[in-house]
Amino acid sequence: ALATIYPLGVTFGTDTANANQQPNPVPFPTVMADTQVLFNGQPAPLLLISPGQINFMIPMSAPTSGTADVQVVRQSTGQILTDGLVAMNAVSPAIFAGALANCALAGGKCKQAAVVNDADGTVNSPTNPAAAGSYISIYATGQGFVQGAPPDGDIPRAGLVSTSIMPKVWINACYVGDSSCTKETGVDTVTFSGLSPQFPGVWQINVRIPKTTGPGAQVPIFIVMNNVTSQSVATGYVTTIAVKNQ
Repeated sequence: ALATIYPLGVTFGTDTANANQQPNPVPFPTVMADTQVLFNGQPAPLLLISPGQINFMIPMSAPTSGTADVQVVRQSTGQILTDGLVAMNAVSPAIFAGALANCALAGGKCKQAAVVNDADGTVNSPTNPAAAGSYISIYATGQGFVQGAPPDGDIPRAGLVSTSIMPKVWINACYVGDSSCTKETGVDTVTFSGLSPQFPGVWQINVRIPKTTGPGAQVPIFIVMNNVTSQSVATGYVTTIAVKNQ
């Protein structure tokens, strides 16, 4: 999974570095701006180093229960900038999402899900909805351990790498695999769940929007993996996509 560390009352130095701005961003480096993140002692791939935020990838070998020790270290001197324990689970699904204006759901707490309309490869948005009955690609993280995954910080280079089990996807409060809700039978629902072939640490899910899904600029969507949902009770935000009539 991709994760973020924020400092409390301090800063992580003064320098900033972004892996995506490097000449060869993939595989992600384990040292940037003289900074490392050690996850149970193992250097973690880094996406962003800044005084107020560090984005990194949790190693695939991380424990699936209990806690793990996380340290931020000044690589040249060995100085420990911060150290703490984080709770671990086998999965922690979350859909990447961004700001959404004029939200009419959850008391105004909506976020636009990071979704691509597979029909033309464009980004889903209120002004660019996907058609009911078409396929979309959801971009998420937190799928957990994946057999055959590439080295940490890299992308699959020898074909697609799938998760061992398929997630369940709900669109507009309807589980897409439940024919009693979708009123459809004999069609594929989730056609792929696995590591993104383009972005390290990203979980890609290809799914079909049921034809019965009503149109709207803010249609709720969430995923469930191993009975853990991507819906956040803590924040109360709802992730949404835009859907149009077929």
